[in-house]
Amino acid sequence: MGLARLGQWDRPGFRALAEVAGVAEQEQVGSWTVAFSLAPRINAAGRLENATLALELMLSRDAKFCRERARLLDELNKKRQDVEREIRESIEAHLAEHPEKLEKSVIVEAGEGWNPGVVGITAARLVEAHARPAFVLSILGDTAKGSARSPETVDLFAAMTACADLFEKFGGHARAGGFTLPADRVDELRERLDVAVRELRQDVVVPVRVDLELPLASANLSLARELTKLEPIGEANPRPLFLSHRVRLDELQAIGKSKDHLRWHACQGDVRVKAIGFRQAELLSELKPGALAYDLLYHLEEDNWQGGARPSLVVESILSPDPRVVAVLERRWQPSAPDQTPEIFDLRSVLDRKTYIARLLEAGGEGVLLLVAGEEQVEATRKFLSHDLVFTQHCLPESALARDVVLLGPPADGGLFAHPVLLQAERLHILFGEKELEREARRHDALWLDRVRMEAIYRALVQVLRPQPLPEARLPELTRFLPPQARRPETVQVALEVLEELGVVFWEADPSQGRTLRLGSGSGQKLEDSSRYRELSRRGQEFQRLRRVFAGGRLSRTRLFQVS
Repeated sequence: MGLARLGQWDRPGFRALAEVAGVAEQEQVGSWTVAFSLAPRINAAGRLENATLALELMLSRDAKFCRERARLLDELNKKRQDVEREIRESIEAHLAEHPEKLEKSVIVEAGEGWNPGVVGITAARLVEAHARPAFVLSILGDTAKGSARSPETVDLFAAMTACADLFEKFGGHARAGGFTLPADRVDELRERLDVAVRELRQDVVVPVRVDLELPLASANLSLARELTKLEPIGEANPRPLFLSHRVRLDELQAIGKSKDHLRWHACQGDVRVKAIGFRQAELLSELKPGALAYDLLYHLEEDNWQGGARPSLVVESILSPDPRVVAVLERRWQPSAPDQTPEIFDLRSVLDRKTYIARLLEAGGEGVLLLVAGEEQVEATRKFLSHDLVFTQHCLPESALARDVVLLGPPADGGLFAHPVLLQAERLHILFGEKELEREARRHDALWLDRVRMEAIYRALVQVLRPQPLPEARLPELTRFLPPQARRPETVQVALEVLEELGVVFWEADPSQGRTLRLGSGSGQKLEDSSRYRELSRRGQEFQRLRRVFAGGRLSRTRLFQVS
């Protein structure tokens, strides 16, 4: 109800604050807008000067005064950001010079004259960067006053309680706290906290809660607006977190006053969505957008910048790819025998496949075997790569020896994973993506005859053949009597094979026209009595199982070899 009242814009102070924060009036005011656009500017008054500045803004009915005061709060917030950044950069530089401090289970850093109003935010940033509790203190004369933050794996208040005799006063809870102590006891605090945190730390991986795996095409404006119905969001009702696999990063650039944020377009197929990662610009030198696609963890929101409504991804994390794959691309990979063979290299995120194969051949030499889709690709691939161990899946000799097998297209059936060459290999590199999987799915769809298409083809044959037989050369005329899903030539061909096996149709030699198709008497058998129909159905169902294995997240050896 409070958010709804704020959205009425009936206080000039709130309206002025929203304007300097870049909040469009037509936006629905939600908890995220308050927490990340409005509240920081209000809080900046108390952090750097006096909270009365914000109070007077909210109480005033003078529009001119409110605009001036809102601009002041905006400037204070920018100054707060600069102060916090300076402190954080100073701490990071000091830690780089003294790496032994990062061997401890806690970060405790103090500075003369650091603004006490921003040390808590600084501590939170250090927790994000180093995944351990952080205590940041401002030294004012003989006294050190500080704030602390902690990840979920450590009860911060319990750690502070273990050092209670050092503090003049302290308080807080499991994730955050504040304290005061004599300045000459900061080093002692660091040593005591190191022991306390080691005893309290839960050595478990805290899982990231993902609400839904989402193809990027579904991260649209309609969904972004639908999500506003979940408001208000907050500690007990967090923003939905989505995961999209194998996303290309296009037009990456650092933005912001200090160039510490990252902006790009996230792409899947023909879909392009604007994305931003706050405080992620440091990743720019590590990312390989031309060579790799990445998995993204993100929140979805509506972006109304410059008057146009569009979906926008607020990215929590660009997930690191398999380090082995990066090592191959960077020529750092040294092949070694794995504990369990074959080891799976999931390469569906690799965009520059030619480079990957070239690097793999450099490292693995004659021990690398490539599996391609068709015979026409065998010679072309051998010539292009100057490499002889290139085969199709159907012509793979059982005597071939390979440490590394590279699968350049989807397997035609699960039997490939029972082949001796794959079972004896040390590594299996899956180097195909959704495009190849879709192409194989269309091929299977044409050949896997469901009952609906078989009945449609049968009715068309009766309509055409009952008056007179049909010469083979005129077989394409049959398609005009068929629904779109049954018109492909290969679909008609396999349907005729099934119907011929059941005696429903038969071919008759014709000296003048080659051969003609005629209706047979039929045998009264069911479709399932046809061995050809059963085989096509089996292959179709097996491919669907394979497709499910390759869909979604990273592959596992167990799932992959179970399909055989």
